[in-house]
Amino acid sequence: MIVCAGLVISYWGGKYMALQRAQKPSALGDEVTGAINLLVRLLPLVQMILMYHLFFQVWKLLFPTGLPCLALKVLMHHLCLRVCGLP
Repeated sequence: MIVCAGLVISYWGGKYMALQRAQKPSALGDEVTGAINLLVRLLPLVQMILMYHLFFQVWKLLFPTGLPCLALKVLMHHLCLRVCGLP
């Protein structure tokens, strides 16, 4: 029981001290938040393209018919449309 009380006091004491030391962040301008939003939208698209070119090219060697690569291209097309916000 004493150990539980000590853990609770330690947890809430640490939380209180962290909140006292933390400062409220300054307001970001519209240009910065717009750039961050664009970056967050484009990063998955860039990751999909890089993974296709760097990782999934091995599929062409494993499957000479190219059916998995065709399925991957269709999937990437649909995901790209969703990331860009198109219907």
